[in-house]
Amino acid sequence: MSYLESLNRWLHSSKRLTVDAMTTIQGNSELSDNDSQSSRGDGEQSYNQARHKKKNRTAIELDNLCKEFTSPDGSAITAVDSIDLTIREGEFFTLVGPSGCGKTTTLRMIAGLEAPTDGDIYFHGRRVTQDPANERNLAMMFQNIALYPHMRIKDNISYPLKVRNISKTDRYKQAADAADIMQISDLLEKYPADLSGGQRQRAALARTIVQDPIAFLMDEPLSDLDAKLQVEIRKEIQRIHAEINKPTIYVTHNQEEAMTMSDRIAVLNDGQIAQVGTPEKLYNEPASIFVGGFIGVPSMNFLDGNLVSMTENKATVSVYEKEFTWNIENVRRESAGDSVTIGFRPDVISLADTSAEYETDIQGSVNLIERIGDRLLAYVEGPENELRVTVDAGDDLSRGDKVSLHINNADMYLFDTQSGELIARGD
Repeated sequence: MSYLESLNRWLHSSKRLTVDAMTTIQGNSELSDNDSQSSRGDGEQSYNQARHKKKNRTAIELDNLCKEFTSPDGSAITAVDSIDLTIREGEFFTLVGPSGCGKTTTLRMIAGLEAPTDGDIYFHGRRVTQDPANERNLAMMFQNIALYPHMRIKDNISYPLKVRNISKTDRYKQAADAADIMQISDLLEKYPADLSGGQRQRAALARTIVQDPIAFLMDEPLSDLDAKLQVEIRKEIQRIHAEINKPTIYVTHNQEEAMTMSDRIAVLNDGQIAQVGTPEKLYNEPASIFVGGFIGVPSMNFLDGNLVSMTENKATVSVYEKEFTWNIENVRRESAGDSVTIGFRPDVISLADTSAEYETDIQGSVNLIERIGDRLLAYVEGPENELRVTVDAGDDLSRGDKVSLHINNADMYLFDTQSGELIARGD
């Protein structure tokens, strides 16, 4: 049987059942696939139009979702603070942020493993806030692979079906289909101890997709793998998502995973949403100092200064007793005061030609140099703080060198220092 034949067979099976809250969060889905199924016979164009229409529908909605915990001293700790989100049908949506920002708590509330303090959760317009985990028709993959060591791989994959009393013949058949999709058919008779880390992760993925849920929830599933396996399994997750076309909510603190895998990303900080957008939007138009500093490797540089003047298309800021003037576009707000912050990424800085220095060039001393592929990342101690600069690996640069840095003004961002919010970006 071909890969696509196996995929279609288990995807459209009406007998798909699932497991308890440890490996699945299963229930009755109200989603109808009638428009995508009926259009298949009308040709590829109408099928693609129906699929596009379905993908733009809201699958999961979070409305003013809050979660508080009680500390040992009796005070309230707000883990998630008034989150509003919509996840579309077929979308790969990632929650990203530093440790303790509330992303895993949010995922657990969607799953039904945590009860919200306030707010509501909707699946396809139906309120499920009070529904128990095993009635939510979701499949969850945790950081811990959690394969049963005493079971063969086919028994691990089919276990969600076993607890629902599916016959051994049917569940083994469906497990074989899922294993074929994950390209581990030759491992079904083996035990977890016989498999490599990547093979075990594929088996865990097969156990998840055999359930045919409303959506997939993944809580940092790659964090325990080495760098090579992370890339390998990351590709597998994207491949399966593209074929299944079910919404996936993915939690990670690793922005590389978020930026490479996601249709959209929500950046969380201190329990609140800092920004939601496509990877390109977050990188090119960060809504705040926090997002600008969190998204992008190496991270954005910031210089505090004073706003000298600003019109709808030009700004002048005084920094280090130098005045930076540059064209800006789409002014989003007025500054709350004179205190502003300039942001710019390391790749828009160049080593200035000492024979043609600009008045705004910044002098500094190289503290550290790291090689990143064909580029060098230099940490330069400026007049007040350290700046990160990427230059060609062939540049003659050594630790302790005195350098002059030139910033491409067109790529600078202007933030309000007090609120941290973006005022305008360079044009």
